[in-house]
Amino acid sequence: MMRAIRDNEEAAGAMGKNVVKQHLLIFILGSAIVGIAGAMMVTNDGLFTPGSYRPMRYTFVIWVMVIVGGTGNNFGAILGGFVVWFLWVEAAPIALFFY
Repeated sequence: MMRAIRDNEEAAGAMGKNVVKQHLLIFILGSAIVGIAGAMMVTNDGLFTPGSYRPMRYTFVIWVMVIVGGTGNNFGAILGGFVVWFLWVEAAPIALFFY
């Protein structure tokens, strides 16, 4: 349905699809994903302020998450994000143990 709305909103609406409702649902889903990502960043850094944001670090990590999960699969990209995040959070205590 989202492909139909992307290609032609008027045609999708004429076919009986509720375009406004779908836009709202996708906005809510995107906001939830961004909220989870923010919680993951705070968990990793402990404190997150506007001055502590480093675009290259976070952009690169997100890129790695998508590649680990697979670029052609949305579920794989999400799973890759959780895997990379978990390894990143758990690698610090392990490194301290061996150091």
